[in-house]
Amino acid sequence: MKLVLLLLCTLSTLSYASNFIVDKSGSGDYTTIQEALNNASSVDSVIIKEGVYQEILTIKSSGSSSQNFVLTTFQEDSVVIDAEGLSGETIISINNKDYVTISNVEICNTPTGSVPVGIFIQGKGAGHIIDNCKIHDIEVEGTGNANAHGIAVYGNNGTTAISNITIKNSEIYNCKLGQSEALVLNGNVDGFWVLNNKVYDNNNIAIDFIGFEDVSPVEATDQARNGVCRGNTVYNISSEFNPDYSGDICADGIYVDGGKNIVIEQNIVYNADYGIEIASEHLDKVTDNVTVRNNLIYNCKLSGIAFGGYDTNRGWAKNCEFYNNVLYKNAQHADGYAEIMMQ
Repeated sequence: MKLVLLLLCTLSTLSYASNFIVDKSGSGDYTTIQEALNNASSVDSVIIKEGVYQEILTIKSSGSSSQNFVLTTFQEDSVVIDAEGLSGETIISINNKDYVTISNVEICNTPTGSVPVGIFIQGKGAGHIIDNCKIHDIEVEGTGNANAHGIAVYGNNGTTAISNITIKNSEIYNCKLGQSEALVLNGNVDGFWVLNNKVYDNNNIAIDFIGFEDVSPVEATDQARNGVCRGNTVYNISSEFNPDYSGDICADGIYVDGGKNIVIEQNIVYNADYGIEIASEHLDKVTDNVTVRNNLIYNCKLSGIAFGGYDTNRGWAKNCEFYNNVLYKNAQHADGYAEIMMQ
């Protein structure tokens, strides 16, 4: 009898996943994605059937270390989340959640907010995965500290990081970013993998790992750190026609600005302003322990690889290694630049 009671008690503590089907035609559980997100919980999956959904979405559930909460598509259905003209800034928001997967969705066009973002993960959390998503045509209006992102991860909880995050197999393109980046990890982000993405046809920095911008309220944790950027393809990245830069060409394909303990390897970068840059934009702050290896960088307007501190009002880089990179036909558009530039 005791064994039976113990078994029943154990079973009662288990959580079972449910699938919530979203179908615009009315044949699913819900006709809107947000309705499903409002009713799903824990390790459930919200599965979207084919169609264009004009929505701004907030993820309200966390998964577990053994099974993520999932937002995905039905089989190989084409699902577009189109935010054009909708009220808000972020198309999909994840705030202070754990173990969320977003996969196979297309996210596009610009809501009305001043800082439009395709997917925005912030606060604290662990175990998020963004896989095989397309994000495009996110555009900021105006000039003067204008900002937009395709994917942004902001660790803005000082004591607890956003950790063990994976962004892979996704595309970010045709975005007008103002002074910001297509894919960025900033602040208290500890442990990440940025793998096999394509970032192209954007008018500012493609991929960036940032520190010292006061995103985390605790200075000691205000750095993206302990990560890998591998196998990404980055091209057609330039600020030349970005109204925030008045014709200056200064956009990086891959940039570490204040991050630390990062490996950048096996990426292909071409037709950018700079290929890969390792620096710190903040006075007396240091980018530390970055390894740049086995990358192919070509046809960039300025340097293929640049590192250090680019003027006396900036910080610098230390303990960085560069080896086995192939650089070809860079530095053809301005005097004073080279395939490799120590600043």
